[in-house]
Amino acid sequence: MDEVDRLLVSALQIHPRIAWSRLESIISVEATTLSRRWARLVDAGLAWTSCRLTNSNEARGPIPASVLAFVEIDCEAGRREQVIDVLSRNRFVMSLDCTTGSRELFAGIVMENVGRIDEYLSSEISPVPGVRATRMHVVRRLYKDGTDWRMDALRPRQVHAVEAARGRVHDAPEQPGKLHMEIVRAMGGDVRRSCSDLAAEVGRSVSTVNRAMNQIVHADWARLRVDIAHAHFGYGATAMILYSVPQTQIDQMGAALRRLPEVRLCCALVGRANLGVLLWMRSIEDLHDIEVAASHSFPDATAIDRWMVPRVAKRLGHLIGPDGRRVRYLAEQP
Repeated sequence: MDEVDRLLVSALQIHPRIAWSRLESIISVEATTLSRRWARLVDAGLAWTSCRLTNSNEARGPIPASVLAFVEIDCEAGRREQVIDVLSRNRFVMSLDCTTGSRELFAGIVMENVGRIDEYLSSEISPVPGVRATRMHVVRRLYKDGTDWRMDALRPRQVHAVEAARGRVHDAPEQPGKLHMEIVRAMGGDVRRSCSDLAAEVGRSVSTVNRAMNQIVHADWARLRVDIAHAHFGYGATAMILYSVPQTQIDQMGAALRRLPEVRLCCALVGRANLGVLLWMRSIEDLHDIEVAASHSFPDATAIDRWMVPRVAKRLGHLIGPDGRRVRYLAEQP
């Protein structure tokens, strides 16, 4: 990866659908070069995009309420790859990490409520050959996730220019309509699909899709995201830390940790471990400094478990190979 690749990814993290012609003037690279670079990154499995609907605790309307839970999965010796093969192809398993420590896998599962997740673990995951045990951590608040993470290769003036290119739309509805949901589903694995391509798929005019797209890009209920094969971009160490934090301090600690550039995910959990933090670091040596700084700022917080993530098998519906590159996207079922 070179500096142009990093600038390109950084810009798309802010505005995933920015026109190449607009980005050309911001980072001083020709539009045709940017288009070729992005195609090369995608074809090589080094970068990819996702789009999904999301909901808040206050959301009402056509977006189904949903709960995110992280599940530790213990596997029988020598059976991990078989379990990965089964679970990575299930649409409810949004993410799947291989880990060090006392569990073999760490899965992110999204369903309509905790009861459904519990039933799913009992009926679908526990019976998978090779699964020995599961432990669920229900997420009650997200302070930061992969959509918020930035590579930060752009200068401040370039960041402002990309944000300005994104613009503002004041007529985005509070909840998506049928067309919005069809478009989000159609670009679930590629947010840079053209409006003409999307219009052909959903059976509407290009102008109608373009208008709906402008609303989607600015809506609170849609999340457009750029992901990377992080090890190939220099983030060679990934770790997860589970903290036990006094309840009166958890929001303060979550807000502080989300500002760290190494923090990829920070969330409040239900249980003795009530704060989870995922880190992307340049080197494993960085972990010590991050933990020491956190302990100085929040001396009452205790790290009760930590592990490395040597491999990611799935991320937001995209299957990831052992080398960290994207293999393909599993489309969400209607």
